[in-house]
Amino acid sequence: MKDLQVVIDENYINYMLFQLFYTQKSYSLTDTIVEYMPEEWLGGGTALQAIMNTKVWSFMFPELADEY
Repeated sequence: MKDLQVVIDENYINYMLFQLFYTQKSYSLTDTIVEYMPEEWLGGGTALQAIMNTKVWSFMFPELADEY
């Protein structure tokens, strides 16, 4: 009787994990907070979206203004 060996390369496991968790959906912390925030609290999500804008933060991070 001959033995059969199976070799599992780590790339197969990495590929399966990649396929399991990969989505082309982008996630936004601001959108998530606005979704759960009460509408009457601090003017709703409008104030938060105004603060979490790349133009507001570009004075501290100048590369944001160029790319986004």
